[in-house]
Amino acid sequence: MISGLYSLFQQLGMKKNEVDVYLTCLSSPRGLLVFEIVKQTQFKRSTVNLILERLEERGFISAHKEGQRRVFVAEPPEHILYSVQHLADEFKSIVPLLRSQQKENAPSVVRFFQGSDDMRRILNDIILSTQFLPEGSKREVLSIAPAKEVFQVWPDLRKIYIEKRVQERIPSRWIGIYNPLLDDLIESSPKQYRQMKFVDQKSYPMYLQMEITIYADKVALMALDKDIPTAVIIENTNMAESFRSLFNFFWQLLPIFKYNKSAHKKLLK
Repeated sequence: MISGLYSLFQQLGMKKNEVDVYLTCLSSPRGLLVFEIVKQTQFKRSTVNLILERLEERGFISAHKEGQRRVFVAEPPEHILYSVQHLADEFKSIVPLLRSQQKENAPSVVRFFQGSDDMRRILNDIILSTQFLPEGSKREVLSIAPAKEVFQVWPDLRKIYIEKRVQERIPSRWIGIYNPLLDDLIESSPKQYRQMKFVDQKSYPMYLQMEITIYADKVALMALDKDIPTAVIIENTNMAESFRSLFNFFWQLLPIFKYNKSAHKKLLK
């Protein structure tokens, strides 16, 4: 739990010793004097003074005087959350302006990823690349993947990704291989802005142990390997549009899949 706290605060740009000082002050609602913080953290007084100065500037700590001495009080977590959300909203408002500064027809960007931490970065990139786009084809996330294997590999990351995608109302279409274990996921698809179609394995047996995801001007290719997950993201407008056209072509050919709770499944032509 504590390591998770440090990781989260570090994502906000805080160093470990800054987190220690903030948590120390947070544990004392009345506030603490400098010498008390020094005693509890075992940091040098000069180090504590520098940390307190930085935390004050960033709004994590406030101070008031009692006589000739300053008392330092940690801001409530709710206040910090509000500040972070406000900053995110402010930045969101200038995203269209920043995007307008990007050069058109920029050269392709290819990024390689390996390991579970990198898989988290890919799923985050899908959200970050689409959430500020206007409604349209580039905002929609298109995936081709074996449904069962997708949720067997990195299940926790997938759950977090779906929650974020639904929160941002990013639509998704998915072509996969049907498995009865996915019935709950299929039933929840309308609420999760997702449409699904499946390949009939009896008529068209296929080997598919990877995921192809098209979003914005990017294509992500992910090998569904539990041991050493590997992936690549290619950012190229022409390639993304080509994959998007191929996806739509196969989407039109596949029958509509309609989930029926009593009958479990139906394929309607």
